[in-house]
Amino acid sequence: MQPILTIDEIKAQYPDQWVLVGNPILKDLDTLEAIINKLVQGVVLFASKDKREIAC
Repeated sequence: MQPILTIDEIKAQYPDQWVLVGNPILKDLDTLEAIINKLVQGVVLFASKDKREIAC
């Protein structure tokens, strides 16, 4: 089972990569912002420098 990481841990472990996060925990659900601005923590399912690999 993958560990639950904070957004800061995700950014530190996967710099300059696109990351697919599962079981995301978000803050401020009532505001209209990009999800990345709301992500508090989650499980990294996949990471890649190529955005197209994440989208497939």
